[in-house]
Amino acid sequence: MPSPNRTPTGLARLLQSTDQRQRSRELEAVSHEAELAQEKEAGIGLVTKRATFEAMQIAQLQEHAQKVAAYGAELYAMLAVAGTLEMANVIARLGRRLG
Repeated sequence: MPSPNRTPTGLARLLQSTDQRQRSRELEAVSHEAELAQEKEAGIGLVTKRATFEAMQIAQLQEHAQKVAAYGAELYAMLAVAGTLEMANVIARLGRRLG
């Protein structure tokens, strides 16, 4: 008597079951990738918001420094630009590392 899995019907069921498990694993992998992408986006967004806030504070401090000591206006501007650019570089590196 042949085994149930060795009959044409049994083989078809076994293949169908294997295909379903494979599809299920593929769907789980896609779902996991989507969740990771969302977490990466949220992280980069949070860092970007914080950097934007920091840049705003730098701009306010620069404006105040120019009122107090106008002779350093060019230096204050250079420092503000350098700091803001470095924050942008950090965000870009984070995006590349997570991407």
